[in-house]
Amino acid sequence: MKFFNLKTNQIFSSFLSLIQLNFSQINKEGKEISVKRQVLFRPRSVVFLTVVDPKNGKALYVKQLRAGCIVDGFNVPCIEPIAGIIDEGETPEEAAIREAKEEANIDISISDLKLISECYLSPGISNEYAYFFQTFFDSEKYNIGSFGVESENEVIESLILTSQELDQMLLNNQCFISAATIISKQISQKY
Repeated sequence: MKFFNLKTNQIFSSFLSLIQLNFSQINKEGKEISVKRQVLFRPRSVVFLTVVDPKNGKALYVKQLRAGCIVDGFNVPCIEPIAGIIDEGETPEEAAIREAKEEANIDISISDLKLISECYLSPGISNEYAYFFQTFFDSEKYNIGSFGVESENEVIESLILTSQELDQMLLNNQCFISAATIISKQISQKY
């Protein structure tokens, strides 16, 4: 399966861009068909970091309001793993370390990180590419709090939860989660 005759047009540009794709492909009958798609374009990849305390069966999450939930009319926070955009010139590992400090005030080193997977998050509509990392911590020595980068208007609270506590918060409509949260929860349950 291949495409050809690709033409692109930038429809909108800001923090994210919207790109119009026009291309051809061959259908199952062997005929050339024209395809038109719009893609949300992100110029840099993202990282997600699952921070696990295997001794106590807990993981570190962050809680914040998210634009996607707000636009759908939901006024509850989203609970997710530590996450962020990889800055220009930064490696995925360096981004994970920086985001851990910015969002949860936790210090980790590259040697502490384990790459679990990397993938497109929603390739039908976006080029957003993600790296999923995992590391360990001692939840008994960690102080939850409010963090985030003030110049980015981030208001982020850290949480230490078991999988059951996260499930209970969802059942009680106290939060939403993202696909990254589900992945992070699955990673943390391995320990």
